[in-house]
Amino acid sequence: MKTKKKPVIKKIKLTKEELEEVFKIMKGELINRTRLAKNRVRGFEYEYTNRRPLSKEMVKRRIVQLFGSMCIGCGYNWPDYKVSINVGDSNQGAKKIERYCSECFDKIKDRLTK
Repeated sequence: MKTKKKPVIKKIKLTKEELEEVFKIMKGELINRTRLAKNRVRGFEYEYTNRRPLSKEMVKRRIVQLFGSMCIGCGYNWPDYKVSINVGDSNQGAKKIERYCSECFDKIKDRLTK
């Protein structure tokens, strides 16, 4: 008989700097972008910084780096909770990671804690 383990529920916490970055990105403010350039002829490298808004692809990539992904329940909110469910057995461990916003998490909280 397989014993069912309770899922591990963690609240996603962002630092103050990360939250400020998220708010800047959402408002579309200018952000310092530093790039490394290399002169192929002379062989030296230099960094230059400019203030530009991020492209749509860069915005999505950075937000996904911070939050992980979108809410699995509704699909359009950023997640507040990360749920790790152990789906492996004794020979091979595996975890299923789901991310929920606070509204969807309130709906399924009773089902997860049973």
